[in-house]
Amino acid sequence: MKKKIFASALAVMMVLSLGACNSANSATTPTPTTAPTQAPATDSNASANVATPAPAAAEPANKNITMTIWDRSVATYWDDSVNAFLADNPGYTVEMMDIPSADYITKITAMMAAQDTTDIITVKSMDQYSALTSNENLVNLNSLISSSGFDTSVYGGLEKGITLSDGGLYGLPFRSDIDLLFYNKTLFDNAGVAYPSATVPMTLQQYADLAKKLTSGSGNDQIWGAFNHTWSSCVSDFAVADGTHSLTEAGTDYSWLAPVYNIFLQMQDTDKSAPTYSYLKTGSIAYRDMFYSNQVAMLPMGTWVITDLITKNQSGEISCNWGMAPMPVLSGTKRVTAAGVTPMAINTYSKNQDGAWKLIQYLCGEKGAAALAKTGTIPGLNSTAVTDSLATLPGFPQDCKDALIVDNKSLQIPPTATAGQIKAIQDQQHDLIMLEQEPVDQALKEFADRVKSEVQ
Repeated sequence: MKKKIFASALAVMMVLSLGACNSANSATTPTPTTAPTQAPATDSNASANVATPAPAAAEPANKNITMTIWDRSVATYWDDSVNAFLADNPGYTVEMMDIPSADYITKITAMMAAQDTTDIITVKSMDQYSALTSNENLVNLNSLISSSGFDTSVYGGLEKGITLSDGGLYGLPFRSDIDLLFYNKTLFDNAGVAYPSATVPMTLQQYADLAKKLTSGSGNDQIWGAFNHTWSSCVSDFAVADGTHSLTEAGTDYSWLAPVYNIFLQMQDTDKSAPTYSYLKTGSIAYRDMFYSNQVAMLPMGTWVITDLITKNQSGEISCNWGMAPMPVLSGTKRVTAAGVTPMAINTYSKNQDGAWKLIQYLCGEKGAAALAKTGTIPGLNSTAVTDSLATLPGFPQDCKDALIVDNKSLQIPPTATAGQIKAIQDQQHDLIMLEQEPVDQALKEFADRVKSEVQ
């Protein structure tokens, strides 16, 4: 029987595009990586706010584990993460089936139809998660989580977002990009304005007020206080971050999006502290072009920007003195944000589910997260150990590392069967609002009416 996705699940990133670029045209033959024979390394820097170590369990009889991944040659974190597991677990072998990013979802669908026995399926998108769980291709991890004592609260809310209506959790978060507020320190200094706090979020209205203070000049000397990107998720992310609302919740009227739209329109029309939506759309203006060239003081964006800023600054391609702060919130002081997630799941047809669970616990746990963070990639696990690891990257702003610690992560849009249809309608109504072709309240009412009449 097909499962219904948890409709009130928490919402994510920016559309977050978590896969790397297409690197080939077909899946490569799985390449075995074998554990060294030396004793496993120990971790003397365990964080107090991460999962409690699981009780000792019997070793899996089969120590050869297989898993699917994408674009291994360009996403080096796959090997770094698996090698960390192998160093701590002598005698194991991990075979990674490398599939090009562009072909990944189609290939996995075909594998499941053929009842392929690869042990671990890395889930690339929430649409794919929805399809795989609906087709009963993934193992419900609840009993394994319970028997091993694994604490899923370390994911800061992501685990709730991918929990189904049957109460089952069918994957653990491996990667996760979150929304943060990036800012240009030089432009703040020039304006005589203090940097945003790395630990206490400002409200969205305070963000708008601050952008106005940071705006100056005109023409080629124009400095914008903020850059509000054109994606519809760049509005809804603010509204879903605390988990109160979801784009897929039943019977919604979407009026809860209005406060964000009203502030964004105020910023572009009244305050003139952010480029207009029409200017950005018609000119295909990229946020990187303006923020990286020191024309914009603040940029709400996903954490994938971190490694890009570091790399381009180090190469001399750009010279941008940057920092980051928690994402602005609608109200309160809790650090909440929208997020994207890459879960790791056990294939229903796997012949080595014990081995698969052992590897998933590691890669999605404290040690795996630390190994992933060292590559500049944001893990699903949320802890001070992870931020400390990220902060070791050359060029990382040390005074801003606490911005990566959040109280709650909510998915941009939950993994429901209708999410894609709802997102398409959202994009269309978003255009009408930001291009000011319809009033905010009217466009949001149409959004709700269209969802009720068009979404099946």
